[in-house]
Amino acid sequence: MHPDKTNKLFQRQWDIVHDDVMAFLHEDHMNSLIPKGLNDTLIAMIPKGANPQRVADYRPISLSLQNLA
Repeated sequence: MHPDKTNKLFQRQWDIVHDDVMAFLHEDHMNSLIPKGLNDTLIAMIPKGANPQRVADYRPISLSLQNLA
């Protein structure tokens, strides 16, 4: 896994997540299966200011961190 192509969280926590990530990749490679929900993303609306009144007062963000353990 090339460090320039990984999420910063994984770069900073690689010593903690290494075994789980490698086991996941090995399992995926051996079985050619993608676990259900792996690509799921949640869209959340974050208010831009203190008192949002309109849809334009919110900023959408996508949340897609998966549990690889």
